[in-house]
Amino acid sequence: MPDGMLRVEHVILNMEQRSAPVQIRHAAKGDELIYQRCSVCGRIHDGSWREPQAGHDNDASYGIIVVYTVCEDCQQQNQGEDER
Repeated sequence: MPDGMLRVEHVILNMEQRSAPVQIRHAAKGDELIYQRCSVCGRIHDGSWREPQAGHDNDASYGIIVVYTVCEDCQQQNQGEDER
């Protein structure tokens, strides 16, 4: 894989229902108040990395608008696995 690239594959180990539903959608051109979401752990960045919750909703009809990245914790964890 080329330098700087990351391949992410997911396997669902278990599922847990949230106390309140959270809608998440990928940002489109013209969207405002866009959060970053980690592609690995799923947390949302709103100043710090946290689990998504209904309070993050930009608009209840649209949900949380995100662009995807990889958070620092997951980057460090991945680097540790690469060194093994």
